Amino acid sequence: VGSGLARDAWDVPSILYGRPAVIRAGDLVENLKLPERLGRLSYQKVSGVPEKPGTWSREENRIRIHTRGFQAGDVSRPDVRIDIGMTEGRVATLETSSGSFPDELVLEPEEIARILGPKMESRRMVPLTAVPKHLQDAVLAAEDSRFYSHIGIDFIGVIRALGVNLRRMRIVQGGSTITHQLAKNFFLTPRKSLWRKLREAELAVILELRFTKEEILEAYLNKIYFGQEGPRGIYGVEDAADFYFSKGVGDLTLEEAALLTGIIRSPHRYSPLRMADAARKRRDWVLSRMAILGMISAEEEQRASATPVRTNPRRVPVKMAEYYVDYLERVAEETLGSGRFSRTGYRFYTSLDLVHQIAAERAMA
Repeated sequence: VGSGLARDAWDVPSILYGRPAVIRAGDLVENLKLPERLGRLSYQKVSGVPEKPGTWSREENRIRIHTRGFQAGDVSRPDVRIDIGMTEGRVATLETSSGSFPDELVLEPEEIARILGPKMESRRMVPLTAVPKHLQDAVLAAEDSRFYSHIGIDFIGVIRALGVNLRRMRIVQGGSTITHQLAKNFFLTPRKSLWRKLREAELAVILELRFTKEEILEAYLNKIYFGQEGPRGIYGVEDAADFYFSKGVGDLTLEEAALLTGIIRSPHRYSPLRMADAARKRRDWVLSRMAILGMISAEEEQRASATPVRTNPRRVPVKMAEYYVDYLERVAEETLGSGRFSRTGYRFYTSLDLVHQIAAERAMA
């Protein structure tokens, strides 16, 4: 059980990034292709001042951008709201909302390719400390409200589910805890049987004895399945936040956290991309559970429930610059060893400018 939860037992794809766009005074605006770059990075165009990271606006002689904070290798850059003044087709000034005039603006690098393992699981591991409390609370409210008080088996939940199932004369509720779900996802096959349920309960108790509650919750949040995009599966809260909202898990609002939590029960039935109405009802149920359990106030529940379902999906690109990517894969596997490239979550920052690469490929087509 211990080795099953070890970090080297996870499928964590490696990601290749292109060169980040750098904007300086004197640059030709046409050559920068800012609207195209921002669109490729899933920035949302708004009117007026871009208040949130990942948004931008344009006026006649000015482009306003609220960048996302990012880390590339050892370099970390915070989000910044900046005005790009333009004169005669060139960048004239760069001015932040605090009144400073930086020499340059650096956008986050664009993902070129993601190297998935045989299971096609796409995830980004995050520690529990990086997951906002309102998302942790939403998951506990929806999936296992007595998580911190049971020993892996929630006897109260089992008895309640048994009573409901007997009244309905069919199975409509289960008594699975978060630890149960983690044991099932890590160690057991999907086939349903009485033996499997007993084994699931046994493994849940073993997990509770071997690991802290925080370690179990962290593993669950990184393991859980959130849906499908083509052949790749979306796993873990960080990859799900990026996929559905184009932001990191730490930037999720309360209503976004509840919406994401609602997907867990059935990613197909509650997908906000395909079943927006069902996703909204499920989100509102999660918010009501949080209010009942005292995790949020009634005012917070009402405000979040009144918010329309909004997503900003960021699609993982199909493999572009294929010769370049294949070369990097080959060199990396020769250096790191076969099989590690698609399992250990490496990040490769390259010199490829994807916008220019696409323009070159179009010119040659």
